[in-house]
Order: sequence, then C-alpha cells, then structure tokens
Amino acid sequence: MADTKERIISAAFSFYSKPIFTDISLSKIAEKVGISKAAIFKHFKNKNELEIAMHNKMINELSLVLEDMQRYYNDMKNSEALPLIISFLGENQEYLNYLLVSMPEITEDNLVKELRQHGIVLLNSIYNDDGTIRSLSQYFKSVFVSTTMLIFLTYRSQLLEEGKKCELQNFSHKIASFIEKGFQEKTAKMQLLRFMEIDEICKKATKPFESIDKTLVAISTVISKYGIRNVTVERIANELGMAKSSLYTGFANKAEMIHSLITNEIENLYKIIMENIVNVKTPGEKLYLIIETEFAYFSEREEIIDVCKWIQMSNNKEFSEIEKKKEESEALNNERIRNFFENQKFISCMPDLGIPGDMQSIILGWLFILPIFLLIHGRTNGFSKEIMQTAIKDIYYMIEFGIGGYQ
Repeated sequence: MADTKERIISAAFSFYSKPIFTDISLSKIAEKVGISKAAIFKHFKNKNELEIAMHNKMINELSLVLEDMQRYYNDMKNSEALPLIISFLGENQEYLNYLLVSMPEITEDNLVKELRQHGIVLLNSIYNDDGTIRSLSQYFKSVFVSTTMLIFLTYRSQLLEEGKKCELQNFSHKIASFIEKGFQEKTAKMQLLRFMEIDEICKKATKPFESIDKTLVAISTVISKYGIRNVTVERIANELGMAKSSLYTGFANKAEMIHSLITNEIENLYKIIMENIVNVKTPGEKLYLIIETEFAYFSEREEIIDVCKWIQMSNNKEFSEIEKKKEESEALNNERIRNFFENQKFISCMPDLGIPGDMQSIILGWLFILPIFLLIHGRTNGFSKEIMQTAIKDIYYMIEFGIGGYQ
C-alpha cells in the first residue's frame, strides 16, 4: 500500500522533468503508475491531497539538504555549502519545475517560512519568529541568490533537453562561485550622487512611453489569479469582456498571441536602453543603467510582470516553435540588439559558468529577469518605492561584487 502511494507521488513528479504549463490529470498519473484512476482514490481523497503529499515530500528532502548546508557553514566550509543546493535542484529538476508552475507568484517567501517551521536555522537571519522580515538586506540577498540559481538551472535544463552536455558538479561550483564573487570587475563602487543621476535619466525616459496593451494586462491578471498552469483563452477573453473567438484574430494560438505582445514590450525596453546608454561611460554605470531602466520601465507597468516571468522561464515547445518561425526582419532586429550590447562592453570579461553556448545572451537573460523577480517580491510584500529603489542598488552591487562583496 505504502509502495503504491510513493509510486503515485513519483509518477506525478515525473511530469515536471521540464516546465509544463498545463494541468496534469489523475488519469495520466494513473496510466504512468499502471493502475486505474479509481485506484488513486484508495490513497488520496482528491487531487489536492496528492499535491499536498508532493509538496511535503519536496519540503522534507529540501530540509535535509539545508541541514547539510548549515553543517558546512558551521565548519567554515562556505565554498562547499551553496553548491549542495544547486546540485540538489539540478538532480531533482522536477521539484524546481513543480514550484515554478504551481505558484501564482514565484517567490520563496512562503517556502522559506515553511522550511523554518522544519527547524532550518539557516534562514533565521531573514525572518523573525512571527514571519515578518527581520533584515531587508538579508531578504534581498536571498532574492538574488534564489533567482540566480533558478535562472541558471533553467538554462541548464534547456541545454540538456537539446542534447548538450553540462556536467552538474562543475556547473554547481561555478554558479556558486559567481553568486559569491560576482563579475569581479576591478572598479570602484559608484557614489550615491551618480546613482541618483542615472535613476533620474531612467525615470524620465520610461514615464512617457505608450500605454500597455489591454490583452497583455488581461493575460497577466489571469496568471496572477489562477496560476501559470491554468491560463486559457477563455479566461483571458472573460477578463477582457469579449468573445473567445475574437482573440484569435491575427494569431494562430494562445502562445503566438502572448509571444507577440511581450516581444513588443521587450523591444520597447531595449530601445530606451539604447537611447539612454549614451549618458553613461564606465562599464559599471552601463550595467546599472541597464537594470535600472528595466526596473523603472516595469515599475510603471507592473500589470504585466507576471507574463514577463512566464515567458522568460518557459521551456515550452509552443514558444520554441514560434522562435523558429520568426520573420527575417525580427531576427535582424534581435541581432542588432545583441550587437549593441556586445559593443557596449558593460562586462569586461564574461564569466565561466560551466554552461556551453552564447554566454552574453545567457547573461542578458539573467539581467532581464532579476528586476522582474525583485518587483514581484516587492509587490507581494507591499514594499515602498524607497525600499525598492534601495533594493535595485543592492542587486546591482551583488551582480558586480557578489554576495561576498555586498555590504
């Protein structure tokens, strides 16, 4: 009996070897186990109870890894601690993907609070006993670390699916080192006045931009309400107060519609960055302007950040097929954007992260998603604009100098 129950849980997780943005039926899980759908109800009252069991299994295994990490920190073996959690998530990609597609909001807040209830003292520096945030600096450090791990683990997963090699132990240590040390640029930290000058440049450039497409807002609202797995054309249409058939005008399917709308937003953002970057000189100033421009842009367009995170984290075949069918003009435009960033030299030397492929594109993708996730955390916690403006500077410091050089 217990063995069958574990097989059902394992079978349910097996569907998340990569991100899957549709709901998994009990019938499919039963087929995987080799039992009838009715047999599942001998072990779980309903699907919700099965998902609770899946969640508990993941939390229990994650707790054991974090306990091992704490022992490494206690023994002053800091360089060996962070690779443990990266390796664990790399070996158990289904846990990462399950979290990714199960939460309406991708934040680690609830997960961290639950792990603390399991006695994980490693996380006590972030939260008080009553669940409130103890230290904002530690909180934003945890956002940086968890988001960076999530992004690069997702890249690795995509590479493996394409049949490319990315050895896990080497990858884990290099990503951990990068998180700890940053780009290691030999540059002085920017003065507060210069930060403020760049902030003003970015705010002025992003405020007068065109209004947000109402369909994009509706999609983001549906994601926020129902979660990524439950986005349907019908729900988007209901949010807009229009017929479902009307949404297919000009688009072959839901994925093409979302891709087209968000591509326009990203191109608008990069246009602003290209115009703004002439106002700064040093690599550090250019790097800060890139993430601050995006931060300012989406601060004015928070209604759509849920869609941005979905597209960026998606390993969905629907979107991959759309990428293959891009028109030549769009491909040339993307190449123009890539060449622009390559010529800016905002990083003097690309880091070795143990990931094969175009490192500049990978780093740009990481820089794109960091402010998005920061804004999501800020929205969840109701942080003020002042706190968030400090947070984006903290993120910049960690990008440049790592969490080890972040004060």
